[in-house]
Amino acid sequence: MIPPLQTSPYAVPNDQVYKINSITVSNTTTGTTAWVSVWRGTQGGTVNGPYGTSSLQGYLAYQIDIPPKATISILGKSTSIYLNEGHQIIAVSNQNSTLRFTATYEVIS
Repeated sequence: MIPPLQTSPYAVPNDQVYKINSITVSNTTTGTTAWVSVWRGTQGGTVNGPYGTSSLQGYLAYQIDIPPKATISILGKSTSIYLNEGHQIIAVSNQNSTLRFTATYEVIS
């Protein structure tokens, strides 16, 4: 298994919903193309991956190539999603040290 781009123990807290407005991934290197997969995890955001596990809610992106010094938008305001309590966004890559993952969100109580 490829390690997660960012391992975060933080899932959406109880009694809250997050509206995810945008997700971007940037490749900060000058010479290495990297791919990224992003999905929505459930049950505390297990990083086992979406292959037949109960964490699968669907890919937002699957092995999208990001050229050197480029940024891609995985999710934008017009395609925002909601995360219920206990859910999490998870990303993996073949070049973890070269990618930067950014998300914007609103907390809905």
